[in-house]
Amino acid sequence: MAGFLQSFYSLHTLTNPSASSVAFYAARKAIELAMLSVVSESCSLLSIVAQHSDRHGPFARRIPAEAQFLYEASHKVPVGVASMDQEELKNLEQELTTNHFFPYLTQDIPDHARFHLEQNYSAYPYDLRILPERVNVIGGDAKDFETLRSWVDQLESVIKKDPVTADLINGHKRLSAGLSALLKLALDLNMTAEADELIVRIAGRIHASEQSEYLAMVRPAWDKYFLSGRLREELGLTEHEVKEYAAFVCETTRKRMEEGVQSPLDVYKDKSI
Repeated sequence: MAGFLQSFYSLHTLTNPSASSVAFYAARKAIELAMLSVVSESCSLLSIVAQHSDRHGPFARRIPAEAQFLYEASHKVPVGVASMDQEELKNLEQELTTNHFFPYLTQDIPDHARFHLEQNYSAYPYDLRILPERVNVIGGDAKDFETLRSWVDQLESVIKKDPVTADLINGHKRLSAGLSALLKLALDLNMTAEADELIVRIAGRIHASEQSEYLAMVRPAWDKYFLSGRLREELGLTEHEVKEYAAFVCETTRKRMEEGVQSPLDVYKDKSI
C-alpha cells in the first residue's frame, strides 16, 4: 500500500485502464484525508468512488470498512454509501481487531527466518515472535495494557538496534499493529495521558508498514484524534495544505471516472514542454 498521503499521481491515475483500481486507491486516500480532519472533501471523494467504481472484480471492496467509523464520528454519510447501526459498528470493530491486529501480534515467524536467527544470534528474542500471553484488545483491562505495552517497547527497541532481526520477524508490521492496538486499549480504558503519548509515537512513524491502515481501524480515535485535527497537527500540516491536496485527488479521480482513460499525450497536450 502506498505511503500516507503519498504516491497519488495524476498521470498514473488518468491513464490507468482499471477503473476499479483507481477507485480502490482513491478510497484509501479519502480515509487518509478524513484522518486529517478534511471531512467534506473526503466524503466527496468517497461519493465519486461509490458512483463510478465496479462492484465486482479484484477491487470490489473499494471503500475500506473503517470508513464506517468516519461516518459515525462526523455524522456524514457520502451519497451512494450505506452506513451501519451501533450493533453493526460494534461487530465491525471486533472483526477488524480480530482479522488485522491479532495476526501480527500472535503469528509465528517463518521457518527460514527462525533458522537464520538461531544460527546468528546467541540470544534470540523468542518472546518477540508473539506476545508472551494473550492480550484482550477488545474489553481489555489495565493488565492487558501493561502486557502489550511491554511487548511493544521491546519490539521497538529491537527494530532500532537490529534492522535484520526486525525484517525477519516482520517487526515493522507487528509494531504498527501493536501501537494501534495499544492506542485502542488506552482510549477504551480512558487512559488519556497514555493515549496522547501513543498518538505522538504513531505520528512519528505514520509512513511505516501498515501504520496508517491499522490506525484508521481504531474506532475511538476518529473523534478524539482525527476529526479534531490532532493527528494533522502532530504531522505539522495545515488544514489549507491538506485541502489543496484533497482537491487535487478529487479532481483527478473525477476526471478519470467521468471522462475515461486518457493517453499520456492527452494529459500533456496543453502543457508547455
